[in-house]
Amino acid sequence: MVNPELKSQEPEHILNNLSIVAKKIEITDAMREAIESGVSTFSKYNLRIAAVKAIVDIKKKDKKEKASIELTIQMPKHDTIVITQLDDDLYNAIDTATSRAQKFLRRYHDKIKSHREEKGSHIKNSYHHIPMFMTEEATDDEDEIVPNDLVLHKPMEIADALNELKATGNLFFVFNDMDNKRRVLYKRKDNKYGLY
Repeated sequence: MVNPELKSQEPEHILNNLSIVAKKIEITDAMREAIESGVSTFSKYNLRIAAVKAIVDIKKKDKKEKASIELTIQMPKHDTIVITQLDDDLYNAIDTATSRAQKFLRRYHDKIKSHREEKGSHIKNSYHHIPMFMTEEATDDEDEIVPNDLVLHKPMEIADALNELKATGNLFFVFNDMDNKRRVLYKRKDNKYGLY
């Protein structure tokens, strides 16, 4: 029996589910191509990646402006992977963030594959119970990857999602709205809330 997590995934599928958001910076065609090129490589790990979101920003660190990219990778029935990378050059940040994501996805693919080999045909009932851990420590220029559970229950009203976000104290909350559209509610730096 083929593990559904290890089914082949076309790069076009990932790119169709890629959203690029820019803050304090204008995205050029070259930037978009660099992000798309990096994200399309995720398909080689044969994981069912549901969506990838790239947020490009300029952030201050040690009184210097640095280019920032945050990659959020969502896989059904698994934790959401969030990778943030700062660099003086945006293209270097994109390359480094992509490499870090590839490293994580490769480890995760290998973990699923070895788990499937150990459990044989029983994997169909247990593959979604494999824990995801990132043991690699971030260097000064890297932010640590912290997997988060993504639990999408029945559709929610936006007001209910806001109450949930406030109750958890998290910075963002992913949910399905009443039209069954995946939405992200987040807390802004000015203590207001934004909605994607």
